[in-house]
Amino acid sequence: MHQHNCIGMRIGGSGAVLEWELIVGDKSVSVKPSGTALVTDGTHALSLALAGVGIAYVNEPAARRYLREGALEWLLPQTAAEHGGLYLYYPRRASLAPKLRAFIDVAKKMLK
Repeated sequence: MHQHNCIGMRIGGSGAVLEWELIVGDKSVSVKPSGTALVTDGTHALSLALAGVGIAYVNEPAARRYLREGALEWLLPQTAAEHGGLYLYYPRRASLAPKLRAFIDVAKKMLK
């Protein structure tokens, strides 16, 4: 990984660079990326990777379409960290709002 140009991502409030969480064997390892690009949003990291600037640490659902089309390649699949999923928190009374319901339905469809 150190021989690649890594696209780093700055964490909003603290300004620190997000370390890449990788699984090596049965251990979780954090790696600080180094490269020429630093972004503040995963969407921008994905765009730079698609433009050939370097490799990006993004969640699989965001990259799924590009992986399927062959525009991106999964560089280290054996080290991918798995997380329990995405979560959406909202007030109970908002659950009937048409806009929120539509968003939830689209998000579920996109993540399948």
